[in-house]
Amino acid sequence: MESDLITFFIGIIAVCMVIITIVAVRVSLEVYKSINQFNECMAYAQSEFKFLSAKMVLTLNEVQDVVLKISSGIAKVTLGSLLIGAVSNIFKKKSN
Repeated sequence: MESDLITFFIGIIAVCMVIITIVAVRVSLEVYKSINQFNECMAYAQSEFKFLSAKMVLTLNEVQDVVLKISSGIAKVTLGSLLIGAVSNIFKKKSN
């Protein structure tokens, strides 16, 4: 009787160990899948950031070109108005 009871409890312990092993394997597989999905997500994000970075460099170059053209135009207008002012002063002195 006693050996039957011991065998029964050992059987219960063995079943519990099998269940725990199955749960551990299942959790390990889910963690592995999650890590793979995370790596794919990070690779996609890295690719998108590279694309955005390249676009930003192009945009900044275009903005720089526009700013240089505008500042060149402002410099020309300033020089033109200084020239007109100087010519005006010369004619004013001649007419006096």
